[in-house]
Amino acid sequence: LPRLQELRDDLGKLGFRAVMMSGSGTTFFAIGTPAEEVCDTWDAELAVKYDADVFEEFFCSRLDDEKLWYTEQPAGATLQNLDELPNVMPSPD
Repeated sequence: LPRLQELRDDLGKLGFRAVMMSGSGTTFFAIGTPAEEVCDTWDAELAVKYDADVFEEFFCSRLDDEKLWYTEQPAGATLQNLDELPNVMPSPD
C-alpha cells in the first residue's frame, strides 16, 4: 500500500486538479491536465516507474441541441480544456 500512496502523490505533484482511486482499488484517475512542463512525458515516466498501464482520456459531452448522451463531434469541434472551466473540485493543496 505505501507504493499506491507514492503513485497517488506523484500524480498530484504533476499538477492534476484532483487524483482519486477507484472504489474497487488499484485504479487511479486524475482530473485535469498535467503541468505544461511534463505534459509530453508524464504518462511514459509513470508507466516505467510503476510498471503500470497509463491511459489518457477526455470527457465527452453532448451538443446543446442534441438529445443523445454522446455523438461523434462535428467537423471543426475542439476539445475543451477542463482547467479553463470554473473550478468545481477542491484544490489538491
